[in-house]
Amino acid sequence: MTRTTRRLLVLLLPWLWGGFVSAAELAQQPPQRRPNPAMAPVTDVAGLPRVLLIGDSISIGYTLATRELLAGEGNVHRIPGDEVRYNAVAREVMREEGVAIDDLYTFAMPRLAEIGKPADVHYTPEGSRKLATQVAGSIEAARKNLRQPTTERR
Repeated sequence: MTRTTRRLLVLLLPWLWGGFVSAAELAQQPPQRRPNPAMAPVTDVAGLPRVLLIGDSISIGYTLATRELLAGEGNVHRIPGDEVRYNAVAREVMREEGVAIDDLYTFAMPRLAEIGKPADVHYTPEGSRKLATQVAGSIEAARKNLRQPTTERR
């Protein structure tokens, strides 16, 4: 190796090493993921009832379709988190308050082979759409019960 080549390597190595370190640092950073639109905040439309979806990744799959099906009928919100804890608390509160519960587990189990992904806890896009249709129907039925005239006592 000539003296000039050695000098060139001495000058280039720090530059090349810096490039490798930067690439290594970049590889360690988690990839930037776009926010899931199902998790985006919803701006309420005045006068429409608020609907709260509680669930996990499965309910994320039908959130957007449910919002679409209930457009103009309700403000559909969702909360992420520990679905087991939320469901247990929600079930108790809903029972105490006389609020209808849409048990999607009972709905999904008999048709799991049709709507579920093989060897996966999630649903196909068509399966998520069927869940959304069930959710929207349940909400519409509950809203109809609210619309029945009540007798005011004075």
